[in-house]
Amino acid sequence: MSIAAPEWFKAASIEWSLGRATVQHTSQLSRFVQTVDLLAWQWYAIVTLPPAFLRDSGKHEALINSLAGGADTLALHHMARPQPLGTMRGSPTLSATAAQFANSLAITTTAGATLKAGDMIGVSGQLFQVKTDCTANGSGAITVPLVNRSRRSITSGASVLWDKPTAEFYMMDPRARSVYTPGFGGSQTIELVEKVS
Repeated sequence: MSIAAPEWFKAASIEWSLGRATVQHTSQLSRFVQTVDLLAWQWYAIVTLPPAFLRDSGKHEALINSLAGGADTLALHHMARPQPLGTMRGSPTLSATAAQFANSLAITTTAGATLKAGDMIGVSGQLFQVKTDCTANGSGAITVPLVNRSRRSITSGASVLWDKPTAEFYMMDPRARSVYTPGFGGSQTIELVEKVS
């Protein structure tokens, strides 16, 4: 079951990272390194929730307990970049089908709309990061280079989400742990990894 991040879910700190699957071979003679890209990416997040009074800490504990074991997932957006720093807003859509492993997306938006390197967008359940700054032409066409490639084909016309686009994350630790001090709930830290499907 997917759990939407509650409104109160605010991070005291968050470590956000992207894992990339590669295989490296080093020649025993020349020491040259050859890297094979397996074209697989996965988002990771380590979220530390702020301390809370005991009267408020139960909701932290309940959420963490719900995620224990990884059966349930948390729909999480990049909390440092909830909306693009670029100006793209409205209801953008894909203007062409994106093939599996595509490293860019063709999007129709408003003329002159921009996306900045590091901005996050979501399409068909996949969470992408923009690789370099880009600007829509006078017809609203924009080609968006991606840091992480598409895992599967995405059909033309798919909606492009820019307001808190999410990925599904599961908790890496099968145990739910909560920290308490007298009268106070301590900071809770959870390690999350994107569920790849």
